[in-house]
Amino acid sequence: MSASIAHPVPREGRVPRFLRGRVWLHRRALDAQLAQGALPSSSPELGYRAGQLQSLRCRRSFASGLERILEAAEEPASPLTAAVPLARREVLAARADLIALADILRFEDDLQVRGLLLLEPFLTSGDSPLFHPSPEESLEHTVRRIRAALLLR
Repeated sequence: MSASIAHPVPREGRVPRFLRGRVWLHRRALDAQLAQGALPSSSPELGYRAGQLQSLRCRRSFASGLERILEAAEEPASPLTAAVPLARREVLAARADLIALADILRFEDDLQVRGLLLLEPFLTSGDSPLFHPSPEESLEHTVRRIRAALLLR
């Protein structure tokens, strides 16, 4: 069997449990491989993980996360919370770009996996410009970079 043979991406309803389990256990490593340019067709695990990321369910989850960030930025800061504080001023300044990104996630098909992989740390990492403004790259620039990665054709 040749190493160049592509592995088909299994459909959600027909995925063996062992494959789902392996992908769940190794998702961070699979994400790293995909981010480095590995082809989803190079293994069943990569194909399934790419399919998960490109699914409407996952894209809607990312879009909802962006919308929750915007809602939180519009409310007064809570002094008694363990949550990392939002960079409210920067988030509100990037409002139009964040809404456009959420719309892309909800309504565009065929989004690039590498762009989708940028979203999770963007939404959850304390080092994200959503929470920690960076002098090297503005929040607006980061959002535009993610958008470009999503739509790269």
